[in-house]
Amino acid sequence: MRKAVLIVLFAVAGACEAAEWADWLVRGNAFGEWIVVDRKEAFTVFANTGTIRSSNDIAAMWGLTDFSSDQGAPVKGVMSLKSEREYDCGRQQMRILYVSRHSGNMGEGEIVGSDSTIGGWQPVMLGTIGERLWRIACGRR
Repeated sequence: MRKAVLIVLFAVAGACEAAEWADWLVRGNAFGEWIVVDRKEAFTVFANTGTIRSSNDIAAMWGLTDFSSDQGAPVKGVMSLKSEREYDCGRQQMRILYVSRHSGNMGEGEIVGSDSTIGGWQPVMLGTIGERLWRIACGRR
């Protein structure tokens, strides 16, 4: 099954440059399939394609930001953030529905804080990680 998922991801991502192939790694998880959206020295951003749900022009998806060290994290002692975001596919907007901060990598360890305040809609800026997440959630690779 994992090989079939990889083949489909590579076929869909066919327009990507060869150097970007490594960024479309699939990781198994109890919550579904995580794909790498972007990788920087201080952090890696993942999208969980198994959590995508949509109705009309609105899609929701879970994401995860994993920090290389707590020095790059927004709060000391936080090694990862899990977030659920909602995407307006027609208006190219997104907003945060929920965020949890974890003491371990990949959403593991203690939850050291969370916020379930629904954020306001923000425009998706072209060329950003936010645009890549929006494209994945809305099925527009």
